[in-house]
Amino acid sequence: MRELTLTDGDAGRTSDDVLDTHAAVQSVTRHLESASLVEQPALLMRRAALTARSDLPATRRDLERALASLRDAPEAHSLRTHAGAHRLLSDCLQEQGEGQDALHHAELAVALARDSDDAASLAQSICALARRVTAHGDAARAIEILTEADGECRRTDPVSQTRIDILGALGHAHFQRGDIDAADRALLMRAEAHRRLGSLDDASADGHAALADAERRDAAWGVAAARLTLGRVALARRNAEEAIEHLLGAIATGDRAPDKQMLISAHEELHRAYEMAGDTAAALESLRTRNEVAETWRRRADDLALARLRVQGEVDLARARERAALARSERLVAEIVEHTPNVSIQGFDADGCILFWNRASETLFGWTAEEMLGETVERLFADPDELAGFAEGARQAALEGASFGPFEWRSRHKDGSKGVALSTYFPVVDADGTESFICMDVDLTDRRQMEDALRARERRYRTIVEDQTEFIVRYEPGGILTFVNESYCRYFGRQADDLVGTSFFELIPEEEREPVHEKLRRLTFDAPMRVEEHLVLAGDGTLRWNHWTDRAIFDDDCQLVEYQAVGRDVHDRHVAEERLRAALTEVQSLKNRLQAENIQLQAEIRRVAGAEQMVGHGAAFQPVLAGIERVAPTTATALISGETGTGKELVARAIHARSARADRALVKVDCTSVTAGLVESELFGHERGAFTGAHAQRIGRFELADGGTLFLDEIGELPLEMQSKLLRVLEEGAFERVGSSHTIHVDVRVITATNRDLAKEVAEGRFRPDLYYRLNVFPITVPSLRERRDAIPHLAEHFVNQFARRLGREFEGIAPAMVAWMDTYDWPGNVRELRNVIERAAIVSTGRLLEHPSLVSPAPRQSNTVHEPPARLDDAQRAHILETLERTRWTIEGEDGAAARLGVRPSTLRSRMQRLGIERPRLDGELNARRDPA
Repeated sequence: MRELTLTDGDAGRTSDDVLDTHAAVQSVTRHLESASLVEQPALLMRRAALTARSDLPATRRDLERALASLRDAPEAHSLRTHAGAHRLLSDCLQEQGEGQDALHHAELAVALARDSDDAASLAQSICALARRVTAHGDAARAIEILTEADGECRRTDPVSQTRIDILGALGHAHFQRGDIDAADRALLMRAEAHRRLGSLDDASADGHAALADAERRDAAWGVAAARLTLGRVALARRNAEEAIEHLLGAIATGDRAPDKQMLISAHEELHRAYEMAGDTAAALESLRTRNEVAETWRRRADDLALARLRVQGEVDLARARERAALARSERLVAEIVEHTPNVSIQGFDADGCILFWNRASETLFGWTAEEMLGETVERLFADPDELAGFAEGARQAALEGASFGPFEWRSRHKDGSKGVALSTYFPVVDADGTESFICMDVDLTDRRQMEDALRARERRYRTIVEDQTEFIVRYEPGGILTFVNESYCRYFGRQADDLVGTSFFELIPEEEREPVHEKLRRLTFDAPMRVEEHLVLAGDGTLRWNHWTDRAIFDDDCQLVEYQAVGRDVHDRHVAEERLRAALTEVQSLKNRLQAENIQLQAEIRRVAGAEQMVGHGAAFQPVLAGIERVAPTTATALISGETGTGKELVARAIHARSARADRALVKVDCTSVTAGLVESELFGHERGAFTGAHAQRIGRFELADGGTLFLDEIGELPLEMQSKLLRVLEEGAFERVGSSHTIHVDVRVITATNRDLAKEVAEGRFRPDLYYRLNVFPITVPSLRERRDAIPHLAEHFVNQFARRLGREFEGIAPAMVAWMDTYDWPGNVRELRNVIERAAIVSTGRLLEHPSLVSPAPRQSNTVHEPPARLDDAQRAHILETLERTRWTIEGEDGAAARLGVRPSTLRSRMQRLGIERPRLDGELNARRDPA
């Protein structure tokens, strides 16, 4: 069996220098009896290495025990240690003839070494695997494995012991396959790697082996390549004479080889050798020869003789220079050791007496070199047990000739404080056989404090996670749970031990599993998170909706490690959303029904409005009809003026009905019925909380009339501060609700009406001139009823028919006395008053003719009747206030209001009206009744 060798990650190694293997085995066995579980794998592997060539069954038992211990406590050991154990067991099994098991353990060693990111361990494992594959007769696969590994080394670290091991195994594989030339090439590449790494003896040995093999087979290329390699090794040793000899041999043999580049390289190296020897002429000649090598190959012998003659005189000088360089190197190493920061370096003899103490040791422990030289290392140890372990380790290191460590121990400092250090000891034997040690210490005190703080934070984090109401879990890519918090356990009604190790997908309904799994597979390093809601099987056996946030966790190589998920129960919200969707569906159904009913209602309104068309087409009314026909098809603003009751609203409706907006709403605003403080809210709407009492959002009349027509009745009553805002809407089609900064754009046609003389109002400063001109685009003046008396019979007949149908009565006509009265009456209330009079007469008439005009107490235009004054003061005040209110059309405030005419405050007038029982009539026809309270 080949010699088993452990890396420093393998906890120990065998050595040919160990003279008493049996004693070493006994020492390891004694340590095993008292070793902890963490220490046992390293001791078992060390004993296996010692017994590898003498007792294979014992070696195998120790390695299998070591692997079992490593599996039981994996966190205490590195992946390098695992890989080394599998590699050693693979060698042992191969020697015992169990090739298949040996191959399996070699493959495990490669996988573990690759995960450890340790190049040396990986190289040793790959070489062991290649040997196993070769032993199975598949040298081609071994060559493929090693070639790939060599290519990776060339890209990452072309000059390393790792590549040297791989090239050695590659040469062996080529040799087993029978390709001697390829084996020699691998051997020479390994020699070159040895040379560049500084292992000149190994490089020389490889070169001589390749040279001997090539000379035996009379392979010109192999001889030339081997001599070129040996020449380079000699140059590295600064042995110019040997270098020139090998290089000249390479050139001589290279004449028969097809590789001219190798010959040129040989000339270049020869040039360097001559320069090293101080032979400038020969150096220049070698350069000229290199340039002429393509044309002639015949000047080698004379050049070699000349070079030898000139090099001989420079040999002594070169050697002297080498000795001086070596002395400088020794001084440089001493300076480096003395001033190396952060690494404490000490030297001590076999008895523990300190011989060397660098400056970093002074910084770490506090004592100066003068204070510590001659002292023992016992002074540095705070724990006697650790001191005993150190003494045993140093003795074992001296026995095996190997390093001891690294190991941690608690250190004592000059100021009395204690720390933690990581140390490694190297045994050194002088030429006279004196044994001593070199120790390198690294201070771990700050690191240990940080690790303790990190563990404390981890405990706090775990406590926080356990106290969360959300479900927090971690699981492997296959769905196997590795962590669950308490909330998750309570929700699913199981213990943590029962859940960990089971599949996350077992708690998801079968029909939901594949979609969830598919979405998890789509998570990438760049997009590692997804949010999803799906059903789960709760602990009470019901299906409930959960909201989950899954995050994929990747390592530094972008390989998926596991998932972390945070979830919560959202079943009640889902149920509420389902109910909301059902409610919205019902609302939509009701909305559709409402729209259909609205369409039907609009049609009915148009039908009813059509039944109340304007009646009477006398000459005085023709300009009104013509104006309606002209302005209706346009979008122009119309200003309708006329006395109260002349039918201004009916004109507005006629314009709307004949316009392109007839299918949309006509929205009316009576400016006299809205208080000054609420006009803006009425027109433009308001937001919730805009003012006291604004408990909800309100849509203004402009917004309601979007796409239709807005009729502003009695526009002259609009306050001045609102007139500017109305002007902006008319010009820009935009406004803001009260309490909002959001601008609303509307398409509204505006029709206004007034019974005031707006031109006079503008002149007296009560109406904005710019608004007046904007409204007065198309003026229409509706004549009073007394100006169109020819229309009274037609209107009266129309109203009689209308009220007869409504009351279910039949009238043959109007009594002549009432016709005569209507012809003589002044009609201050115009058409509205006429309509109300007809309605009252229709109600009180008992015969087939409409009569009883005395009920309306008409006042002829010319009357000589003397009225008796009221007997009581309150009756006189009541009559005077009523008359004034009728003359001002029940306008209380303002310069022309009733309060101003009566010479009292508006509040005083209102209180007197309340005391006297005076109320504004809901129908203008009731005015006459109120004039006669009896």
